[in-house]
Amino acid sequence: YKALSNAGTWFIGRLQTEQDRNRVRDGLLAAAPTEGLDPKSLDATLASLGKRTFLLHNVHEKEPVLMQTRWAMSYLRGPLTREDIKKLVDPAGLAPSAARSATPTTAPAATPAPPRARPTPTTGANRPVLPPSVPVTFLAVRVGTPGAGTLRYEPRLLGTARVAYASAKYGVDVKRDLALVLEPGSGPVDWGQAEPLTPDVANLGREPESGLAFAELPPEFADPRTTKAALEQFRTWLRTEQPLTIRRSATLKALSQPDESEGAFRARLLLLAREARDQSTASMRQKYAVKFTGLQERLRRAEQAVQREQEQATGSKIDAAVSVGTAVLGALFGRKVISSASAGRVSSAMRKAGNVQRQSGDVERATETVASLHAQLVELETQVQADVAALESRFDTQTEPLEEISLRPRASDVTVQFCGVAWLPFSEDNQGNLWPAWG
Repeated sequence: YKALSNAGTWFIGRLQTEQDRNRVRDGLLAAAPTEGLDPKSLDATLASLGKRTFLLHNVHEKEPVLMQTRWAMSYLRGPLTREDIKKLVDPAGLAPSAARSATPTTAPAATPAPPRARPTPTTGANRPVLPPSVPVTFLAVRVGTPGAGTLRYEPRLLGTARVAYASAKYGVDVKRDLALVLEPGSGPVDWGQAEPLTPDVANLGREPESGLAFAELPPEFADPRTTKAALEQFRTWLRTEQPLTIRRSATLKALSQPDESEGAFRARLLLLAREARDQSTASMRQKYAVKFTGLQERLRRAEQAVQREQEQATGSKIDAAVSVGTAVLGALFGRKVISSASAGRVSSAMRKAGNVQRQSGDVERATETVASLHAQLVELETQVQADVAALESRFDTQTEPLEEISLRPRASDVTVQFCGVAWLPFSEDNQGNLWPAWG
């Protein structure tokens, strides 16, 4: 406590256990009882300290304040050689190779000093320094890139991930690899504005290629909080904004493949529709075949009945004519008094004449039955043609509206492989236009 009371400035960092926090708090309160420290607020502040965050207490301040440190890194060049010392002493290389003379010499005015050559960029010549917590990667330069333009690295925000889509209901089990790049902007990170990175992620490396300079790095890319927030937004965006869309045909109960386009799916549906239509047509004709067979059998029997009734009617007419003729002749050439036998022949002739009339009615009714059966056959054939046409329209897969089903991945099915700063090689022409130098 005595050492604490003699110190005018305290830096207290993150404490791991509650016991350590209680001991430090009690020590501070005992060492500086008159500093106006509140035990409750001090305890809450010590418990909420994060990484690289310190509680600063200065005797010249009214109350403690929080201070957060920043990363400070130094890349040491190493020992200087004789050539390095010469460059430091005489950067322009104007002095003679002999020892430096104490007497100054003046160069002729007509001979200007030669301009200093621009150094060729080398690996890391102007490479921006990033905190270790910021992931960095470099994309390889395309083989055979023309040398007309100047090659240089441009910073982008890169996110690569593998997303799995699984659904037992729709029979889907597929994985996709995504690589998206986002240009630096003034606003917050919006992965919806990102563009796909066409080359294989295997071309990404941890070290840059020699001979390429680096463009200026935006300040937000050097902030670890930017990449950390971008990582969380990338995961959320993959789960909510990158669903797997499949299409479904309600008529054929068919589903499209995960990477199948609508045109290819409709072409496949056309083949399935032809097979289903042929099966439905065969089943329908088989169902109507029973009705056709029954009607045709009834028609055959009706036509036979017509022929039979016509034959019976013809026989009755002849028999009636004979009976009537016999009765008339008997009445004319027989005795004057009509006997009972003659009366019987007349009565029989009259009955046969009545049979002729009844037989004619039977022929008419049989003929009407045949006509009715013919009409039923025509109607049944028309019904079959209408049902076939309905099948044709039912299996019209080119105009059928397809149902779209969106399958979103679960949180456990999203694996982010990289999210950080990526240096992409570009070629700059004489007009200042940048062209991708990868692929």
